[in-house]
Amino acid sequence: MKKFILTNIFGNTVRIKILELLLDNILKKEVEWEFISKIAKEAGISTSSSKRVIDSLIESNIVDELPIKTHAKNPKRSIRLNLDNKIVNELIFFYRKIRAFK
Repeated sequence: MKKFILTNIFGNTVRIKILELLLDNILKKEVEWEFISKIAKEAGISTSSSKRVIDSLIESNIVDELPIKTHAKNPKRSIRLNLDNKIVNELIFFYRKIRAFK
């Protein structure tokens, strides 16, 4: 399982773990859409908990959701950080800086 940096600063919460996984994704060369189920597994949290937190992050415009193009009953949902949000850009800047200290 991944070792989280932000949980040492802000506490071991589902929201912090999800944000850190999404921030890690941003630091890659290509920003990818991530499945909610994959994020939950990597964070070691339940899918239902992750969905609640992610829905809140979508509502607050921190996270974007890829529109679903299927008629399946429970399609996989894909998300990523909203790079048009100024707060997200500040989080990315902050995260890059603190990763240098690990």
